[in-house]
Amino acid sequence: MILFRADANKEIGQGHVMRCLSVADAFRERGTECKFVCAANTDSAIIKERGYEVIALDTSYDEMEKEVERLFEIQELEKADFLILDSYSVTERYLSAVKKRIRTVYLDDVYSFAYPVDVLVNYNVYGPDVDYQSIYEKAGIKLPEVILGAEYAPLREMFCGIPGREQKKEVKEIMISTGGSDPMHLALQLARKVLTSNESTVYHFLIGKMNTDYEEIKSLTKNCDNIVVHYNIPDTKTLIETCDLVVSAAGSTMYEICACGVPMITYAFADNQLPGTAAFEKLGLAVSCGDLRGEEDPTEKILSAVRELSGDYEKRAMQGKTMQKLIDGNGAKRMAERICSLHCEGK
Repeated sequence: MILFRADANKEIGQGHVMRCLSVADAFRERGTECKFVCAANTDSAIIKERGYEVIALDTSYDEMEKEVERLFEIQELEKADFLILDSYSVTERYLSAVKKRIRTVYLDDVYSFAYPVDVLVNYNVYGPDVDYQSIYEKAGIKLPEVILGAEYAPLREMFCGIPGREQKKEVKEIMISTGGSDPMHLALQLARKVLTSNESTVYHFLIGKMNTDYEEIKSLTKNCDNIVVHYNIPDTKTLIETCDLVVSAAGSTMYEICACGVPMITYAFADNQLPGTAAFEKLGLAVSCGDLRGEEDPTEKILSAVRELSGDYEKRAMQGKTMQKLIDGNGAKRMAERICSLHCEGK
């Protein structure tokens, strides 16, 4: 039995839960039972829809040290022998306590401190460049088993084994994905800008269920021919592949786009997203607009990048090939296999 500890809400979005679901699916394929433990039950619908039981702690997602005893009760009741954690709210004290009771895996992308765990995972493209050895040496803690690199990016089954994509000469359809909660309200701002542009290009707005601007966007664009709103759709692969270019907030969606080979423009709106956007651009996987928090008009920076990449077929073709060469969609299966091998070895 594996317990996954992750949360999804309007403050932190859905990314933590989404990548854990992909890993859980891979374990389920191997015949391993998985359950999710969340701070609250109110935002667990997406987990239940994928067929997993959710156990609510009835605690605050950002005060994890207060949940330890309740977590131990659940672990003992469920007879769980592995815990996979994905949260920015973990502390050294919390992880140290948990590790004493159960083998612990931590999914990291911010390398805040030397996490006292059994297995450390950083599937990001910049994961292998993080000097975890020095971080742990300075803390006087033994480096755990590490699983690093984009080959372990945990994507849903639908993104496995996608054939190489041939790019169209002309960009006619563009997808806009601003994340699960869109704290900068960029979808709404971009929709307003597109409405006044008189463009023939069709913009597909992917709106997450935690986006508080959905009703306004829907009302604003209901009579617009070149804007299509897609709300909380399960099959994002079909939408991505329909489009010729994608604008995506930094996060797990970027890896799904890579698997599809659709040229991408990305941006950051939080400190932990900056390494990812920079690495994606450096590796030729995306055009990065950088950190948009200080921009007077972030929509214009995005749309300017859209115009430039739309007009450069050679760059789009090269980017698409690079994306699919790096990401094949089998990362969750590799991660599950690696964790299982370490578990069986008793490490």
